[in-house]
Amino acid sequence: PGDTETAQALGYLHANCGHCHNKNGAAWPDTQMLLRWSVGDHDVVTSGVYLSIVDKTLQYWRGGAITLRVAHAQPDASAIVARMDMRGSDNQMPPLATEIVDSAGVDLVRRWIASLPP
Repeated sequence: PGDTETAQALGYLHANCGHCHNKNGAAWPDTQMLLRWSVGDHDVVTSGVYLSIVDKTLQYWRGGAITLRVAHAQPDASAIVARMDMRGSDNQMPPLATEIVDSAGVDLVRRWIASLPP
């Protein structure tokens, strides 16, 4: 659901992050963050993904001035973007087997966050 940009960004998070960030995933004990889209979700703002990340305080990672998973219309204040955009530390996402930032994926998620109403 959603416009093309929203569908692509949420699809990216589902495909690249949802395997760990779901109720049965390895990241669940630390984050309780849902990034796997459910076939039962038909509206973006009532979906489990949206409700799990938008304006939700970080639980595990401490990102300095960044305190929210996704901050409305503020990609630079969103932990998801910060962690996707870093490499070479334990803070990078995904945490394993990646040495290069997926710039296209980061840009897609950044544009979606920027498009959220404040």
